[in-house]
Amino acid sequence: MDHNQEVQYSFCPKCGALTKNGVCGSCGAGSAETEVKPGGEQNTEAAERSKRPYEEVLDGFRQQQQNSEWRAYSDYANNGIPVNNGAIPPDKPVKNGNGKVVAIVFACVGLFLLLIILLGITVFRTFNKMNAKYDRADGQTQKDRTEAADDFSDDWEEPEASFEDKFDDEKENNNKADNNSDDREMIGGKSYGFTPEDDYYKELRTVLREDLSYSVAFETASYKDGNDNAEVFCEYPVLGGDIPNRDYLNDLIYTEYTYYVEFYEQNLQGKMDSDAFYNCVLQGYVTYMDEDKLSIVFGEDISSSYYYLNTLFCINIDVKNGTVLNNTEIIDATDKFSIDFRIRESEQNQSDTLDWYTDQQLTEMLNDSVGLIVFYTPLGLEVGINHDYGWSTATYKDYEQYLKSF
Repeated sequence: MDHNQEVQYSFCPKCGALTKNGVCGSCGAGSAETEVKPGGEQNTEAAERSKRPYEEVLDGFRQQQQNSEWRAYSDYANNGIPVNNGAIPPDKPVKNGNGKVVAIVFACVGLFLLLIILLGITVFRTFNKMNAKYDRADGQTQKDRTEAADDFSDDWEEPEASFEDKFDDEKENNNKADNNSDDREMIGGKSYGFTPEDDYYKELRTVLREDLSYSVAFETASYKDGNDNAEVFCEYPVLGGDIPNRDYLNDLIYTEYTYYVEFYEQNLQGKMDSDAFYNCVLQGYVTYMDEDKLSIVFGEDISSSYYYLNTLFCINIDVKNGTVLNNTEIIDATDKFSIDFRIRESEQNQSDTLDWYTDQQLTEMLNDSVGLIVFYTPLGLEVGINHDYGWSTATYKDYEQYLKSF
């Protein structure tokens, strides 16, 4: 064997194995006995293939491999035949995880919308409950207050109507000492009226006496600014007769009217929008009078484009000394008293308005000069608070045990 003879290598066209000088060492293709043609002529095709350049043979092999892979993929796609060799293109896009992110986002959005809906339902129910509480009769009936407000609005639309005409009936009622039992109202076996025999004080009412050393009359005052649609009306008591510091006390009572006029002139006059309004109705009552003490209560309805108030303001006077009592010094309003007040108010008015406040909050309001309501009546002492929804009071016929001691 000549060691200098050049050896030709290629790839077998049948199995793809490496061939040497045209003979496959794997399947035997290209051997002399298999390459002889009929007629005794030697087949030279293998020899010619062995002379092809290496690159040409490699290209042929690659083309064959590609054809084989395509057939495999075709079998898999058409017949569902699994293929172990070759890179088969997937028949569906590969998931990259974006679908999960989108699903999570939609789930979060849905949860957020559900929370918004539930919050809206809660707010709506709370608003309705607040309105229901506000409409309850706490001392003075909401019906009376609404009718007074409607009358006021009607008169405001017709400027020619005067406040004096509008409150003629109320003024006539204020100048009567009418305590007959026809005004009583029975609710759940309890009587609501104006005499000591009644269980609860019914509503704000003036009770005048003519057998005392002093007297009470009623006067009116009104203020109007047509430029700003502002109007204030007040009916207030005026003290007469033998009472110390009478002029001082009358000036103090009149101050309740001037307060709202001055508030408007100092804070709102010339600053209101063209369609804004400011209306105040202050109705004074003398709920109790004897030789020792006098109770005056102002029922105040203030409505404007900026806020609305429905409150009671009380003035209790020591008639013998001609001084004004400090309302917060009358009742010893402890937390224990607040609990008792809550129970009495609920029973008397069939109301749950005070449920909006804790016992500690009630104690704070009962010790605040603005929040506290306290005045004498023929039944005893009426105690209450001004709150966010109007005002609430309860009748204390046994009030002596709750008075502050000095």
